[in-house]
Amino acid sequence: MNGNTSNLWGVILLLLSPSLYFKQFKNKFRFLKLQGSTTKYPETPIIFSVDKYEFNNRHVNQLKVYLEKHLKDDCYASLIHGSAGTNELIDYSDLDALIILKDEVFNDHKKLTYVAYHLFVSRKFMHELDPLQHHGWFVIPESYLKNFNSSIIPISLIRSSKLLTGNSKFSISLKKKNPTYKLHSILKNLEKRINNKNTPDNMFSLKSMLSEFMLTPSLYLQERYNNDVNKSDSFEIASKDFDPKVYSIMNEVSDIRLKWRYNPGSLRSYLLKKLRMLPGGSIAFLSGRTTVELRNVIDHKFLNRMKDLVNNMVVLLDNQKEQH
Repeated sequence: MNGNTSNLWGVILLLLSPSLYFKQFKNKFRFLKLQGSTTKYPETPIIFSVDKYEFNNRHVNQLKVYLEKHLKDDCYASLIHGSAGTNELIDYSDLDALIILKDEVFNDHKKLTYVAYHLFVSRKFMHELDPLQHHGWFVIPESYLKNFNSSIIPISLIRSSKLLTGNSKFSISLKKKNPTYKLHSILKNLEKRINNKNTPDNMFSLKSMLSEFMLTPSLYLQERYNNDVNKSDSFEIASKDFDPKVYSIMNEVSDIRLKWRYNPGSLRSYLLKKLRMLPGGSIAFLSGRTTVELRNVIDHKFLNRMKDLVNNMVVLLDNQKEQH
C-alpha cells in the first residue's frame, strides 16, 4: 500500500511514473480487501476525541494540505503521532503517521489504486523530514475500529495523536487480545546480528535497529500488565521491573537518540527520498557509514547488552504465561 517493491520493472515504473505503476500493478492490492471484513465483539466502545494538528512544522503541514486535496473523500481520519504529534521533534525524529481509510476504498479497485498512489507520493514529506525514515504509512480500514487489536496499535497512540484530516471523534471496540510476539522477533534479530558478528555499518540500519529496540518497554508493559502506555512514558515505568545494571542499556540507547546528528548532504538526501519505493535494507548503504563515534560505542558488547534486556523481558512474560 505504501509503494515498496523489489520487482525491477516495478522499481523502474515507480521512478519514471508512479501513477502508471499503480495502474499496472493494481491487482497486487487485492488482498487488502480482506482487511475490511471483521467480526464484531459485544464490547463497550471506548469513546474519545483527538485534537487537530496546529503546530508549524513545514513538512507536516505540507502533508496535511496534500491529504486534504487528494484523499479527503476516502479518508476516515489521518493522524500524526510520536514526537511530530507532540511537537517535540529532535534530529532523530521521523514522521509517524496512521491513516484510517473508509471501508468502501477496499471494495473498489479503482479507488484503492488511487489511494495507494497518493499515499506513496505523500511519503515524500516524511522523507524530507527524515531521510532515514524506515517506514511509511500505517494503514487500517474504518471497520478495524469495531474489532480493534490494541496489541498492534495501542489506544494511547491514537489518544495522543493529532488529527490532520477527517473525523476527530473515535468509538473503538476492543477485540480479545492475542499476545504479541514482537519481542521474540526483536530478540531473534539481535541474536542473529551477534551470531553473524554484524554491527550496523550504516546510519539507516543503525537507526532502524535502535528504533525497534526502543519499542520494547511499551511492548513489554502491554503484554505483562495489559498496560497501554505511550512509548515516551514506557521507559521509566518498565525500568522498575529490571535490575538497573541490565536496564541501563535502554538509557544509553535513549541518550544516543537525544544526541543524534545526521547530515547526509543534498545528493544523498535526494537519493534516499527518490528511492523510497525500495525495501529499506537494499538502499541502506546510501545513508552513509556509521560515524566513528557511534562505531566506537555500538560494538558486540553493546549488542549483547541489548539482547540481555530483551531476553529478560521475554523470560518474565513466558514465566507469567506458565503461571496462568
